[in-house]
Amino acid sequence: MNDTDLKKQVAITSLNAMMRQNHFSICTIDTLATMLEVKPEREAYNILRPLHCIDYNQMPPELFAQIPTLIMRCLDVMPTPKIVDVRVDERKKMDFMKRLNSSYLNKR
Repeated sequence: MNDTDLKKQVAITSLNAMMRQNHFSICTIDTLATMLEVKPEREAYNILRPLHCIDYNQMPPELFAQIPTLIMRCLDVMPTPKIVDVRVDERKKMDFMKRLNSSYLNKR
């Protein structure tokens, strides 16, 4: 595995850990952008930035469902659908997983 592949694996692992928490963290995005040596897409980053430390269950379902896509636009990697375990009510979790799986499959 080369360094680029290793960094992507680290990023996915870190994003999965963030998504298992109760809240979004822009610090994770910042740290990963530095490690991956990418400049996050400005518009996507500006949408995510104000969500720092906001619990996922406080977000409208439509916004919550867009987080994986926004992360992808910032980092060109996203959480792995099989590993993500977001601790929110079941409806939001189902909506999130549908959106995440759809986004993931469209990127392959």
